[in-house]
Amino acid sequence: PPVYYPFAAAIRNTGRKVITNPLLLGNLQYYIDFDDFAQKFNLWATQFLPICQGETLAVDGKAIAGTIKDPNNNYQNFISLVSIFASQRGIVIACDKLENKKESEIYTVQKLLQALDIEGEIITLDALHCQKNS
Repeated sequence: PPVYYPFAAAIRNTGRKVITNPLLLGNLQYYIDFDDFAQKFNLWATQFLPICQGETLAVDGKAIAGTIKDPNNNYQNFISLVSIFASQRGIVIACDKLENKKESEIYTVQKLLQALDIEGEIITLDALHCQKNS
């Protein structure tokens, strides 16, 4: 499997803990368990990255290349990673997986924002979230 020992060693050499999300093998290719990744990242982020008062938060989803399932179908299923980015600090403070055939980005963003219990912060979103019910 693809490995990045130098990166993990660099983290361990500073006395920090490496949080692992092992690659999984399926259909002759490696893939990431994005649910496990998001859970571990969000647990870490809530402990070490508090939301600062007056912070501007940017929310967006990005498709992950190589996650397309059923590429011959007109309506392809792929995975996106939706993240909340603290603009002033330049860091992601929360993320979640979105599988486009199973749920919408609007629902995923609402779920992320509710989990963070954000109040009084400036949040920027793309035009997708300018709908009546979002």
